[in-house]
Amino acid sequence: MKSHEKMQRFLKAVIRRFPLDVSMHRRIKSLKIRKILDILLLIPALIYFIYLYCCCYVETHIKHREYNYDFAIVAIVKNEGSYFKEWIDYHRILWGVRYIIYDNDSNDNTKHILEPYITRGIVIYHSFPGKKLQYDAYNDALNRYGKNYKYMAFLDLDEFIYCQADFRQLLDKTFEENHVGGLGINWRIFGSANHKSRPDGLVLENYLYRAEDNFKKNLHIKSVIKAYTVIGFCDPHAPVYMPGYYSVSADGEKLKGSFSKRVSIEKIAINHYFTKSYDEFVTKRNRGKADQVKMRPMSEFEEHDKNEVYDDGMLKYINTLKTNI
Repeated sequence: MKSHEKMQRFLKAVIRRFPLDVSMHRRIKSLKIRKILDILLLIPALIYFIYLYCCCYVETHIKHREYNYDFAIVAIVKNEGSYFKEWIDYHRILWGVRYIIYDNDSNDNTKHILEPYITRGIVIYHSFPGKKLQYDAYNDALNRYGKNYKYMAFLDLDEFIYCQADFRQLLDKTFEENHVGGLGINWRIFGSANHKSRPDGLVLENYLYRAEDNFKKNLHIKSVIKAYTVIGFCDPHAPVYMPGYYSVSADGEKLKGSFSKRVSIEKIAINHYFTKSYDEFVTKRNRGKADQVKMRPMSEFEEHDKNEVYDDGMLKYINTLKTNI
Protein backbone atom coordinates (compact mmCIF):
# COMPACT_ATOMS: atom_id res chain seq x y z
CA MET A 1 0.00 0.00 0.00
CA LYS A 2 1.43 3.39 -1.04
CA SER A 3 2.08 6.11 1.54
CA HIS A 4 -0.71 8.40 0.31
CA GLU A 5 -3.16 5.48 0.36
CA LYS A 6 -2.14 4.71 3.95
CA MET A 7 -2.73 8.34 4.90
CA GLN A 8 -6.16 8.36 3.24
CA ARG A 9 -7.11 5.17 5.06
CA PHE A 10 -5.83 6.55 8.36
CA LEU A 11 -7.81 9.79 8.04
CA LYS A 12 -10.93 7.94 6.94
CA ALA A 13 -10.72 5.66 9.98
CA VAL A 14 -10.11 8.63 12.31
CA ILE A 15 -13.20 10.41 11.01
CA ARG A 16 -15.41 7.31 10.95
CA ARG A 17 -14.51 6.48 14.57
CA PHE A 18 -15.46 9.96 15.84
CA PRO A 19 -18.71 9.50 17.84
CA LEU A 20 -20.40 12.59 16.37
CA ASP A 21 -19.70 11.31 12.85
CA VAL A 22 -21.27 7.95 13.71
CA SER A 23 -24.30 9.66 15.22
CA MET A 24 -24.83 12.05 12.30
CA HIS A 25 -24.49 9.31 9.67
CA ARG A 26 -27.51 7.63 11.22
CA ARG A 27 -29.53 10.81 10.83
CA ILE A 28 -28.39 11.86 7.36
CA LYS A 29 -29.67 9.82 4.42
CA SER A 30 -27.77 11.67 1.68
CA LEU A 31 -24.36 10.10 1.04
CA LYS A 32 -23.12 13.38 -0.46
CA ILE A 33 -23.97 15.31 2.71
CA ARG A 34 -22.29 12.59 4.77
CA LYS A 35 -19.07 13.13 2.80
CA ILE A 36 -19.24 16.88 3.41
CA LEU A 37 -19.80 16.21 7.11
CA ASP A 38 -16.76 13.93 7.20
CA ILE A 39 -14.57 16.75 5.86
CA LEU A 40 -15.97 19.28 8.35
CA LEU A 41 -15.33 16.94 11.28
CA LEU A 42 -11.69 16.21 10.42
CA ILE A 43 -10.11 18.51 13.03
CA PRO A 44 -12.27 17.43 16.01
CA ALA A 45 -11.88 13.82 14.87
CA LEU A 46 -8.08 14.19 14.97
CA ILE A 47 -8.33 15.57 18.50
CA TYR A 48 -10.44 12.53 19.44
CA PHE A 49 -7.78 10.30 17.88
CA ILE A 50 -5.15 11.84 20.18
CA TYR A 51 -7.38 10.92 23.12
CA LEU A 52 -7.71 7.35 21.80
CA TYR A 53 -3.96 7.12 21.27
CA CYS A 54 -3.34 8.20 24.88
CA CYS A 55 -5.82 5.56 26.05
CA CYS A 56 -3.97 2.98 23.95
CA TYR A 57 -0.66 3.98 25.55
CA VAL A 58 -2.11 3.61 29.05
CA GLU A 59 -3.72 0.24 28.23
CA THR A 60 -0.44 -1.06 26.82
CA HIS A 61 1.35 -0.37 30.10
CA ILE A 62 -1.24 -1.96 32.38
CA LYS A 63 0.19 -5.41 33.12
CA HIS A 64 -2.85 -7.06 34.66
CA ARG A 65 -5.83 -5.42 32.99
CA GLU A 66 -9.16 -6.78 34.16
CA TYR A 67 -12.05 -6.80 31.67
CA ASN A 68 -15.74 -7.19 32.37
CA TYR A 69 -15.97 -9.91 29.72
CA ASP A 70 -13.55 -11.93 27.62
CA PHE A 71 -15.12 -11.98 24.18
CA ALA A 72 -17.87 -10.34 22.12
CA ILE A 73 -19.04 -10.71 18.55
CA VAL A 74 -20.39 -7.62 16.77
CA ALA A 75 -22.78 -7.98 13.82
CA ILE A 76 -25.07 -5.77 11.76
CA VAL A 77 -28.10 -7.65 10.46
CA LYS A 78 -31.17 -7.25 8.30
CA ASN A 79 -34.00 -9.79 8.10
CA GLU A 80 -31.85 -12.74 9.19
CA GLY A 81 -33.91 -13.73 12.20
CA SER A 82 -34.35 -17.36 11.20
CA TYR A 83 -30.58 -17.93 11.34
CA PHE A 84 -29.92 -16.33 14.72
CA LYS A 85 -30.38 -19.24 17.12
CA GLU A 86 -27.98 -21.52 15.29
CA TRP A 87 -25.34 -18.80 14.91
CA ILE A 88 -25.57 -17.63 18.53
CA ASP A 89 -25.70 -21.09 20.10
CA TYR A 90 -22.83 -22.36 17.97
CA HIS A 91 -20.48 -19.59 19.03
CA ARG A 92 -21.48 -20.07 22.66
CA ILE A 93 -20.21 -23.64 22.37
CA LEU A 94 -16.94 -22.24 21.05
CA TRP A 95 -16.65 -19.81 23.96
CA GLY A 96 -19.02 -18.04 26.37
CA VAL A 97 -19.68 -15.24 23.92
CA ARG A 98 -21.71 -12.05 24.27
CA TYR A 99 -23.21 -10.49 21.14
CA ILE A 100 -23.64 -6.87 20.14
CA ILE A 101 -26.31 -6.82 17.44
CA TYR A 102 -27.17 -3.82 15.26
CA ASP A 103 -30.56 -4.29 13.60
CA ASN A 104 -30.56 -2.49 10.25
CA ASP A 105 -34.26 -2.04 9.39
CA SER A 106 -35.38 -5.65 9.89
CA ASN A 107 -39.09 -6.44 9.52
CA ASP A 108 -38.92 -10.15 10.38
CA ASN A 109 -39.37 -9.88 14.18
CA THR A 110 -35.62 -9.93 14.77
CA LYS A 111 -35.91 -8.29 18.19
CA HIS A 112 -38.64 -10.71 19.27
CA ILE A 113 -36.47 -13.66 18.21
CA LEU A 114 -33.54 -12.25 20.17
CA GLU A 115 -35.60 -11.39 23.26
CA PRO A 116 -34.69 -14.55 25.25
CA TYR A 117 -30.99 -13.81 24.68
CA ILE A 118 -31.45 -10.12 25.49
CA THR A 119 -33.22 -11.00 28.76
CA ARG A 120 -30.37 -13.33 29.77
CA GLY A 121 -27.74 -10.70 29.02
CA ILE A 122 -26.26 -12.66 26.12
CA VAL A 123 -27.27 -10.15 23.44
CA ILE A 124 -27.05 -6.36 23.46
CA TYR A 125 -29.53 -5.09 20.87
CA HIS A 126 -29.50 -1.78 19.00
CA SER A 127 -31.97 -0.59 16.38
CA PHE A 128 -29.76 0.90 13.66
CA PRO A 129 -31.86 1.97 10.64
CA GLY A 130 -30.42 3.58 7.53
CA LYS A 131 -28.31 2.94 4.45
CA LYS A 132 -24.61 2.06 4.31
CA LEU A 133 -24.07 1.90 8.06
CA GLN A 134 -21.85 -1.15 8.58
CA TYR A 135 -18.73 0.85 9.43
CA ASP A 136 -20.76 3.12 11.69
CA ALA A 137 -22.15 0.11 13.57
CA TYR A 138 -18.67 -1.32 14.06
CA ASN A 139 -17.25 2.01 15.22
CA ASP A 140 -20.21 2.57 17.53
CA ALA A 141 -19.47 -0.81 19.12
CA LEU A 142 -15.85 0.22 19.65
CA ASN A 143 -16.90 3.50 21.24
CA ARG A 144 -19.58 2.03 23.49
CA TYR A 145 -18.13 -1.33 24.45
CA GLY A 146 -14.44 -1.50 23.54
CA LYS A 147 -13.27 -1.05 27.13
CA ASN A 148 -15.46 -3.90 28.39
CA TYR A 149 -14.09 -6.77 26.32
CA LYS A 150 -10.68 -8.37 26.09
CA TYR A 151 -11.34 -9.42 22.49
CA MET A 152 -13.96 -8.40 19.92
CA ALA A 153 -14.81 -10.12 16.62
CA PHE A 154 -16.74 -8.55 13.75
CA LEU A 155 -18.74 -11.08 11.73
CA ASP A 156 -21.81 -11.56 9.56
CA LEU A 157 -24.48 -14.15 10.30
CA ASP A 158 -23.30 -16.40 7.47
CA GLU A 159 -19.84 -16.61 9.06
CA PHE A 160 -18.94 -19.22 11.69
CA ILE A 161 -15.58 -19.39 13.44
CA TYR A 162 -14.13 -22.90 13.09
CA CYS A 163 -11.21 -23.57 15.42
CA GLN A 164 -9.19 -26.79 15.47
CA ALA A 165 -7.54 -25.87 18.79
CA ASP A 166 -8.84 -24.33 22.00
CA PHE A 167 -10.14 -20.97 20.81
CA ARG A 168 -9.37 -19.07 24.01
CA GLN A 169 -5.80 -20.39 24.17
CA LEU A 170 -5.22 -19.60 20.50
CA LEU A 171 -6.29 -15.98 21.01
CA ASP A 172 -4.23 -15.56 24.17
CA LYS A 173 -1.15 -16.97 22.45
CA THR A 174 -1.65 -14.79 19.35
CA PHE A 175 -1.96 -11.61 21.41
CA GLU A 176 1.03 -12.33 23.67
CA GLU A 177 3.09 -10.09 21.42
CA ASN A 178 2.37 -6.53 22.55
CA HIS A 179 2.30 -5.07 19.04
CA VAL A 180 -0.31 -7.52 17.73
CA GLY A 181 -3.66 -5.75 17.70
CA GLY A 182 -5.67 -8.21 15.62
CA LEU A 183 -5.98 -11.77 14.40
CA GLY A 184 -7.02 -12.02 10.74
CA ILE A 185 -8.93 -15.25 10.13
CA ASN A 186 -9.23 -16.53 6.57
CA TRP A 187 -12.50 -17.52 4.97
CA ARG A 188 -13.40 -21.01 3.82
CA ILE A 189 -16.11 -20.49 1.21
CA PHE A 190 -18.92 -23.07 1.32
CA GLY A 191 -21.19 -23.57 -1.69
CA SER A 192 -24.86 -24.38 -2.17
CA ALA A 193 -24.39 -28.18 -2.07
CA ASN A 194 -26.73 -28.03 -5.08
CA HIS A 195 -29.72 -26.97 -2.97
CA LYS A 196 -32.21 -24.94 -4.99
CA SER A 197 -34.37 -23.97 -2.00
CA ARG A 198 -33.70 -23.86 1.71
CA PRO A 199 -33.66 -27.39 3.16
CA ASP A 200 -34.96 -28.34 6.60
CA GLY A 201 -32.40 -28.43 9.38
CA LEU A 202 -29.35 -26.36 10.24
CA VAL A 203 -26.93 -24.51 8.01
CA LEU A 204 -24.03 -26.46 9.50
CA GLU A 205 -25.53 -29.83 8.57
CA ASN A 206 -26.91 -28.91 5.14
CA TYR A 207 -23.86 -27.27 3.57
CA LEU A 208 -20.92 -29.65 3.72
CA TYR A 209 -19.16 -28.82 0.46
CA ARG A 210 -16.69 -25.99 0.10
CA ALA A 211 -14.06 -24.51 -2.15
CA GLU A 212 -10.53 -25.83 -2.26
CA ASP A 213 -8.16 -24.24 0.25
CA ASN A 214 -6.38 -22.17 -2.39
CA PHE A 215 -9.57 -20.56 -3.75
CA LYS A 216 -8.79 -16.86 -4.16
CA LYS A 217 -11.81 -15.69 -2.13
CA ASN A 218 -10.38 -17.53 0.87
CA LEU A 219 -7.63 -14.91 1.04
CA HIS A 220 -10.22 -12.59 2.61
CA ILE A 221 -9.98 -12.23 6.36
CA LYS A 222 -12.29 -11.25 9.18
CA SER A 223 -10.87 -9.77 12.35
CA VAL A 224 -10.67 -10.48 16.06
CA ILE A 225 -9.16 -7.45 17.77
CA LYS A 226 -8.03 -5.81 20.97
CA ALA A 227 -10.22 -2.71 20.84
CA TYR A 228 -7.71 -0.28 22.32
CA THR A 229 -5.26 -0.98 19.47
CA VAL A 230 -7.77 0.08 16.80
CA ILE A 231 -8.33 3.54 15.33
CA GLY A 232 -11.53 2.59 13.54
CA PHE A 233 -13.26 0.68 10.77
CA CYS A 234 -13.56 1.86 7.18
CA ASP A 235 -13.49 -1.71 5.84
CA PRO A 236 -15.71 -4.57 7.09
CA HIS A 237 -12.84 -7.06 6.98
CA ALA A 238 -10.10 -5.27 8.86
CA PRO A 239 -9.79 -2.07 10.92
CA VAL A 240 -7.03 0.51 10.82
CA TYR A 241 -4.70 -0.01 13.76
CA MET A 242 -2.94 2.47 16.00
CA PRO A 243 0.66 3.34 15.05
CA GLY A 244 2.90 0.46 16.07
CA TYR A 245 0.13 -2.14 15.96
CA TYR A 246 -0.85 -4.61 13.26
CA SER A 247 -2.77 -7.82 12.67
CA VAL A 248 -1.41 -11.29 11.99
CA SER A 249 -2.76 -14.51 10.52
CA ALA A 250 -2.91 -17.71 12.55
CA ASP A 251 0.49 -18.73 11.19
CA GLY A 252 2.09 -15.40 12.08
CA GLU A 253 1.97 -13.58 8.73
CA LYS A 254 1.86 -9.82 9.27
CA LEU A 255 -1.25 -8.61 7.46
CA LYS A 256 -1.95 -5.41 5.59
CA GLY A 257 -5.60 -4.72 4.94
CA SER A 258 -8.35 -7.20 4.11
CA PHE A 259 -6.35 -10.01 2.54
CA SER A 260 -3.56 -12.39 3.46
CA LYS A 261 -0.82 -13.52 1.08
CA ARG A 262 -1.61 -17.17 1.72
CA VAL A 263 -4.65 -19.00 3.05
CA SER A 264 -4.01 -20.03 6.65
CA ILE A 265 -6.81 -22.34 7.81
CA GLU A 266 -4.93 -25.15 9.56
CA LYS A 267 -5.63 -23.81 13.07
CA ILE A 268 -8.65 -21.56 12.63
CA ALA A 269 -10.94 -20.40 9.82
CA ILE A 270 -14.18 -18.56 9.14
CA ASN A 271 -16.61 -20.98 7.53
CA HIS A 272 -18.42 -18.60 5.20
CA TYR A 273 -21.77 -19.91 3.99
CA PHE A 274 -21.93 -17.18 1.39
CA THR A 275 -24.57 -18.58 -0.95
CA LYS A 276 -26.46 -21.27 0.96
CA SER A 277 -29.22 -22.42 -1.44
CA TYR A 278 -29.98 -20.54 -4.64
CA ASP A 279 -33.24 -19.16 -3.23
CA GLU A 280 -31.52 -18.02 -0.04
CA PHE A 281 -28.89 -16.21 -2.07
CA VAL A 282 -31.62 -14.38 -4.01
CA THR A 283 -33.18 -13.32 -0.69
CA LYS A 284 -29.77 -12.17 0.55
CA ARG A 285 -29.24 -10.19 -2.64
CA ASN A 286 -32.64 -8.52 -2.40
CA ARG A 287 -32.11 -7.24 1.13
CA GLY A 288 -28.99 -5.34 0.04
CA LYS A 289 -25.54 -4.86 1.56
CA ALA A 290 -24.74 -3.19 4.87
CA ASP A 291 -21.64 -1.41 3.56
CA GLN A 292 -22.90 -0.36 0.10
CA VAL A 293 -26.07 1.02 -1.46
CA LYS A 294 -25.83 -0.98 -4.67
CA MET A 295 -27.25 -4.50 -4.93
CA ARG A 296 -25.12 -7.61 -5.38
CA PRO A 297 -24.89 -8.91 -8.97
CA MET A 298 -26.32 -12.40 -9.51
CA SER A 299 -22.92 -13.42 -10.86
CA GLU A 300 -21.73 -13.58 -7.24
CA PHE A 301 -23.71 -16.79 -6.76
CA GLU A 302 -21.81 -18.63 -9.46
CA GLU A 303 -18.54 -17.07 -8.34
CA HIS A 304 -18.93 -18.37 -4.78
CA ASP A 305 -20.85 -21.62 -5.38
CA LYS A 306 -17.85 -23.88 -4.90
CA ASN A 307 -18.45 -27.48 -3.86
CA GLU A 308 -15.18 -29.28 -4.60
CA VAL A 309 -14.28 -30.41 -1.06
CA TYR A 310 -16.50 -32.44 1.29
CA ASP A 311 -16.06 -31.04 4.81
CA ASP A 312 -18.04 -32.45 7.75
CA GLY A 313 -16.02 -30.74 10.47
CA MET A 314 -19.10 -28.98 11.87
CA LEU A 315 -21.23 -32.11 12.24
CA LYS A 316 -19.80 -32.83 15.70
CA TYR A 317 -21.72 -29.81 17.00
CA ILE A 318 -25.11 -30.68 15.51
CA ASN A 319 -26.55 -32.77 18.36
CA THR A 320 -25.67 -30.11 20.92
CA LEU A 321 -27.11 -27.37 18.73
CA LYS A 322 -30.35 -29.22 18.08
CA THR A 323 -30.78 -29.86 21.80
CA ASN A 324 -30.32 -26.15 22.54
CA ILE A 325 -32.49 -24.93 19.66
